[in-house]
Amino acid sequence: MINIGDMNKKIEIYGFGWDKDELGQKIRKEKLIARVWAKVRLIRSSESIKLLKNEATEEMQFTIRYRKGIDKNMKIRYKDQMYGIDSVENENEADRFLILHAEAVEDENKSETDICRYI
Repeated sequence: MINIGDMNKKIEIYGFGWDKDELGQKIRKEKLIARVWAKVRLIRSSESIKLLKNEATEEMQFTIRYRKGIDKNMKIRYKDQMYGIDSVENENEADRFLILHAEAVEDENKSETDICRYI
């Protein structure tokens, strides 16, 4: 049984939708789907060095109230870090809570000089 008081962290869930660019063409764009309260738990964290690059991985578990339409193609923002959803579990098939297992997504805007600075 989940204690509602444990859902004390604010997260944002992002999905993909269609928008138009300056030429009027449809483009696929990341959009905010919802801001919800969640119970957040670190499952696993590890660091390794591969190809002169420090790689850190974090696996998190987010528990939220049940919402329709949440799937594995969405992302979660928590504390300025993006997490890709690996699995969505409807706890006990009761439509009361969703347990989202997610892994940290590498920031695509980091340059190689930022990465090499830590080596």
